Amino acid sequence: MEFQQTPIMVNGTEIRPLCCLIRVDEPEFGCEGRPDGEPVYGTVLLCDAHGERTVRIAETVLLRSRLDDKMILGETDGQLVLIPRTQTAYYLCSAEECAWWESVK
Repeated sequence: MEFQQTPIMVNGTEIRPLCCLIRVDEPEFGCEGRPDGEPVYGTVLLCDAHGERTVRIAETVLLRSRLDDKMILGETDGQLVLIPRTQTAYYLCSAEECAWWESVK
């Protein structure tokens, strides 16, 4: 997948795409069960200016976030926003979503 950095207009607001969240996966524990006392991570397959890659996301952040398959993470007026696949609206990123992006960009 090739990442397109062409600005997107959503409700009259120009948003510069930073990445596309191709797939967001919650943690899988299998038959071993949830690990005791260890941090648990999900994964996000994304495509950005660096290409396609898989990055980790803490389960606690993932469960509280609005990150979902085929969303676009973008920027407008210095603020990070999430654009659902329908591209009919956008949402300001939470502090946790912003911190996650800063850790993986």
